[in-house]
Amino acid sequence: MYHGPSIIESVERRIWSAGRKWAGNLIPALFALPPLAVGVGLLLKGQTLEGPGLVWIAASPALGWIAVNFFGLFQNGAMRREMESRFKPLPPRRFFVGMARPRFGSALDAHEDLGFLCLHDGFLEFRGEAMQHRLSKAQIHAVRLRPNFHSLVLLGRWISIEASLGTRPVRLLVEPRERATMMGNFLLASRLCRYLKAWLAEGPSAPSTMAAGNKPGPSTRPKKERPA
Repeated sequence: MYHGPSIIESVERRIWSAGRKWAGNLIPALFALPPLAVGVGLLLKGQTLEGPGLVWIAASPALGWIAVNFFGLFQNGAMRREMESRFKPLPPRRFFVGMARPRFGSALDAHEDLGFLCLHDGFLEFRGEAMQHRLSKAQIHAVRLRPNFHSLVLLGRWISIEASLGTRPVRLLVEPRERATMMGNFLLASRLCRYLKAWLAEGPSAPSTMAAGNKPGPSTRPKKERPA
């Protein structure tokens, strides 16, 4: 049964704090902006569109992409460990994800909340720091990949879990945060999407072929079985 989104106002310290959100944006900027400034300065000084100024400017987006990939998920592992401790007990099949509702928009981060996508025999739930969502298998009719604004640079994409509540369509957008880098999670998204489709097609008591624990994903799959 789907209980609908419920906002949980926690009196505990926020794990996904504003400081961590800002750090995931400011640290990459510290890599990208200085070479851009140097390049523009050299072009203005030489009053020409040739020379080393262009090299510095060209290096700026490349360094920015690398920095976003490695530092965009600032302290991601620490947040996962803190949330695992706070949310105990958690089921074996769980995946650390960012979540957003379709109407959410923010220039600071694509994720509205962080938490765990938990799979049970007959339903899935998102257990987040600020929100909880629950959908039964009977309500879900599609699982697919959808772009977000990080998809433009191949560093992110949504897994869209689409369901119906009577005549009202609902959509839960999640993105893996299991890996330390954004590219790692971008690649993992397609595999997790396939696994969710296989879970949806299972009977209510079918065994799991991909468990999630302290090290979910490829490192925990059985050697002789893989999700479709």
